[in-house]
Amino acid sequence: MIAHVAEAGEDRGRVVVRMGEFVPASPAAVAAAVHVARAFQSEVEGLFIEDPDVFSAASHAYVRVVTQTGRARINGSRVELELIAEKFSVAAQRQLAQAAQAAGVKFSARVVRESAVPALQAACAERGPWNIVAFAEPLSVSHHNAGLAAAFAQVWGTTGYLVAGPRALWRQGPIVLAVEDVDRLTGMVRAGQRLAGVHGDPIWLLPVGDDEIALDWLEGEIRLMLGEGSQIKMLPRPHFSGSGLLQRAALYDCAPRMVIARYGGVLLPAQNAVGPVAELGCPAFLVH
Repeated sequence: MIAHVAEAGEDRGRVVVRMGEFVPASPAAVAAAVHVARAFQSEVEGLFIEDPDVFSAASHAYVRVVTQTGRARINGSRVELELIAEKFSVAAQRQLAQAAQAAGVKFSARVVRESAVPALQAACAERGPWNIVAFAEPLSVSHHNAGLAAAFAQVWGTTGYLVAGPRALWRQGPIVLAVEDVDRLTGMVRAGQRLAGVHGDPIWLLPVGDDEIALDWLEGEIRLMLGEGSQIKMLPRPHFSGSGLLQRAALYDCAPRMVIARYGGVLLPAQNAVGPVAELGCPAFLVH
C-alpha cells in the first residue's frame, strides 16, 4: 500500500475531486481534498461529471431525475436540467477553488459529459499513476456502495479515495490509522505523517482484527515495528469487532480530523464499506 499523490509540476497525478451530484458538496470532503493536496505539495482538479444517460432520460416528459444520494428529485425538461447542472457545477467549483486558494494549492477545473467510472478512468490515466480521488458529495449508504466498488476495481492510477458521510465535520484532531496488517503499517504511517504535518496533528493508531487472538498478535508486531519512543499513540481497542469498531472508536472516542483505513478489509468490507464510513464524524482516506 502506497498512499501517495504526485507533487505539483510532476504531471504524474493530483487530487481529483469528483463532482456531479445535484446536491451541495460536503465542506468536510472539500477541506480534506485540499488538505491532502497541501500535505503532499500536490494540485487539485475539480472534475464535474455530467452523466449523459441522465440528460437523455430527461428528454422524456414522464421521467423524474433522482440524484444518487436520493436527496434531490428534479422534474423538468432537458433544458432545465442543463441549467441546474450548470448551477451546481459553478457552485461546486467555486467552493473548491476558494478552499484551494486559501490553502495555497494550485487548482484547475473542467466539466465532462461521461459516465462516472469512464470519466475517472480517463482523468487518472492522463496523469497517472499517483492520483487520489475525492468524492465531493456526502456518501449515501443506499446509493454509493456500487459506485465506490466500481471505482476501486476499475479506475487505474489511484492510490486512494477520500470520502465523507453526511455527518462528517472538518475539525482539529488526530489523524487515526486503522491498521489491519503490518505490511501496510509503514505506508500508512508515512501518509499519516504527511497529513498530520500540515497542522501539527497527533497520529493515533487503531489496531483492527477479526478476533482477540488476531489483535494480540497485531498489536505486538506493531509495537515492535514502531519501536520505543514512538510519538504515535496506540488507541485502546474496544471489546468488539466489525464495522462498529470504526464508528465508535474513531467517531465517538477520539474525534479525529481524518481516518486512514483499508478498503475491502475487516473494517470496511467491499460489499458494505459505505455504511461505516457514512456514520463517521470526519472524512476517511480509503486505501487499497
